[in-house]
Amino acid sequence: MLDAKPLNLKRLYVEARGAMRGIGERSGLSRAYWGLMITSGADSICLTIRHGNTDFGDILDNRFTRISVNRNGEDLKYVDFTDGFATSSGGYNTLSLEIGLDDSQLRLSGGDHSCARLLEIPFKDIDMRLAKVSVWSKGELTLSSLSVETEVAPESKLATDWTMEELDRYFASSTDPLEGYWEYLDRKNDALYARVGGRYLLAAVKNIANPEVYDLIYISGAETFASRWKPFMLKGRLLPTVFIAHYDLHWYDSTFEPITTDVHASVTDNAILTLSFPLLKTVVRFSKASDYKKRKTYKEQGEVD
Repeated sequence: MLDAKPLNLKRLYVEARGAMRGIGERSGLSRAYWGLMITSGADSICLTIRHGNTDFGDILDNRFTRISVNRNGEDLKYVDFTDGFATSSGGYNTLSLEIGLDDSQLRLSGGDHSCARLLEIPFKDIDMRLAKVSVWSKGELTLSSLSVETEVAPESKLATDWTMEELDRYFASSTDPLEGYWEYLDRKNDALYARVGGRYLLAAVKNIANPEVYDLIYISGAETFASRWKPFMLKGRLLPTVFIAHYDLHWYDSTFEPITTDVHASVTDNAILTLSFPLLKTVVRFSKASDYKKRKTYKEQGEVD
């Protein structure tokens, strides 16, 4: 049994490879079989691999492998395969299950030498925040591997604890001219190399762990993936250099991909923040925003009363 504990999962991948004894040819389905079980609270998904014969003793008999899916005790679907799986005792097979929480799909794969896509089943209302993964068997199973891989939604990885009230309170006592709200001013952009993801309103605050670093907090203005960019997510960081008012830039683009190489930022007269992406032939400038403009922009998104 393994745990898959990260919150806000985007996808969960589970794969096991094992060999079952006692699955020799017989009438109907074998008495020995095995599978994968994923449980989270009262929710469970069970994937089973079982072998059998269609007409044991008949000239038309076929050996087959049945892959079935069960959720909370209810059979969802099963498919029989006559090739692609080892069907003799001691033969190794792989079972793989992918749960896509972002597109609500269960994807099942398996096979003896290669792992081919077998089934795809839509689902609703599944909670995998504290999932436990286990391999079970009825009979003697030799398990050679079990792996669990989680893919966390970028929205959760970039989430911060800031709120508008906390930012306002923090900035009211700050004497650092770089800290505050910065609104989109203009850009110089070659559309063949990059597309600006929005006219952002950002908040610059000192990083709690390292006060020489400034966090750029997204407030509003996203146009690309606008529904996935939520206020107070981390949009970037300004890292100090040996030059005054000049910073190395770590930036998260509109698709949540980090850009950290050959990018920089500078501040002019504590009024203009310039983000430069030379390899993308793009420069984006921000101006220090007044509290009135900040609240107006934020209100237009319906985030505050």
